[in-house]
Amino acid sequence: MKEVKNMRVEIVDEDHIWVNNRQFISLKRFGEAKKDVANEIKLLADKNKELAEENEALKVLLKNQLNEVVDSHLTEALANKICVEESDHEWECCGVSTGESHYRCKKCGAYKTYPIEAIYR
Repeated sequence: MKEVKNMRVEIVDEDHIWVNNRQFISLKRFGEAKKDVANEIKLLADKNKELAEENEALKVLLKNQLNEVVDSHLTEALANKICVEESDHEWECCGVSTGESHYRCKKCGAYKTYPIEAIYR
């Protein structure tokens, strides 16, 4: 058996209707709203792609700069590797701990450590 209900319908304009205090819109208006959302998503996707391309370009630039710096330090370090014999080194103390002392060569950058007992013998 069918039941008859009274419904409150309020027509605001041709695109907006209220039925029992719930808003409904026309399919035309719904399509326009979806189109607006789709346009916004496309703009965001385009901007995201642009930023990704800039990010990749920046990565390449930074990598090239880093390689140049590393290459220059490596070249400098290899040029300074002139210590052939133990007597060629110019040792300087670069650290002391409770058990040993650490030394670095000023010319080539080589490291060595000595136990504290060996230094005071």
